[in-house]
Amino acid sequence: MIVVIAGFYSCLNRDSFSEIPEITFKEMNIEGNSIVIKISFTDGDGDIGFREGEENFPFGPCDEYHNNLLVDPYYMQDGEFVIGTVLDYDSKCYPKPNPDTGYFPDTIGYYYRIAYLVPDGKDKALEGDIYITLNEALIEFPDDTVKFSIALYDRALHKSNVVETNSIITP
Repeated sequence: MIVVIAGFYSCLNRDSFSEIPEITFKEMNIEGNSIVIKISFTDGDGDIGFREGEENFPFGPCDEYHNNLLVDPYYMQDGEFVIGTVLDYDSKCYPKPNPDTGYFPDTIGYYYRIAYLVPDGKDKALEGDIYITLNEALIEFPDDTVKFSIALYDRALHKSNVVETNSIITP
């Protein structure tokens, strides 16, 4: 689940933010069996998110840009962080099982679609916070040290900078 709290600033000069989204890691907390991550974002031309039902190329279910918020988990293995891989068992597009074993990889990722944000006014600059709730994440990573990398894409397919959370030890 994602909650987006965005401030739309029509009085901002369009040139005050880049047209390439920029994100900043703010905080990460454990709430029940979930992990909640807060990031802030800016986008100079206000082209963040998808309209309802928008799933045509390049935003279709099997397209590379279907999701616009990517949260990749890293977990500690032998003293080093190892990245996980997105799994979507309900998708006909990916992932593919290992051809030798027939099994899917034993990792998980969190990829989301943020709804279209419509800034008011003539200048379309956006600034706000995004709260990402990784439901049941502690079940996926019990007694582990984890951290996450996060990236955001806009509608023009500009990729934001990639931010990394701090690491936490899960109970």
